[in-house]
Amino acid sequence: EHPVWNATPAITQSFRELAGTVEDWGRPHAVSRLATYLNQLFLSILDGWSGQRLRETPALTSRQRTVELFLQEVENNPAIGSEPWTIDRMAEQCGMGVTAFSKYCRELVNAGPMEFLNRCRLDWAARQLREKSGVSITEIALNCGFNSSQYFATRFRQRFQVSPSRYVSTAKK
Repeated sequence: EHPVWNATPAITQSFRELAGTVEDWGRPHAVSRLATYLNQLFLSILDGWSGQRLRETPALTSRQRTVELFLQEVENNPAIGSEPWTIDRMAEQCGMGVTAFSKYCRELVNAGPMEFLNRCRLDWAARQLREKSGVSITEIALNCGFNSSQYFATRFRQRFQVSPSRYVSTAKK
């Protein structure tokens, strides 16, 4: 939750030495110098983190927050959402059991994990059907993580009350 950390003078110096090594790559022992300066940078970062006073906010470190961040990533990143997820794998990704993961999921999005995932996939598919006119419905379904065009069509009809092909034809008008 801290996107920016304060740099120390040692970190700044490490970056300068790394840049100098890259600029003078032809000098003898350039690889050894690079490794040494990288190690110095890592140690400086470790020292910098250790020296900063961090206050843990329970709301940001809770199990519910972990699930919330995971669900946001699934919702906002079609590449992640189209992976072959199972409830077990989702729960494992969040470092918890299936029951706890499912409970937090229902609290956060008012849906079970697989229902939420399918909803996200259908929303991505609908967006692609509107925007990509030359791509087949089956190809869009497969790209969004559905294994079968028939299952996709059934779920799409349930969500949008119209078939994917009719959705495409009305979106073009």
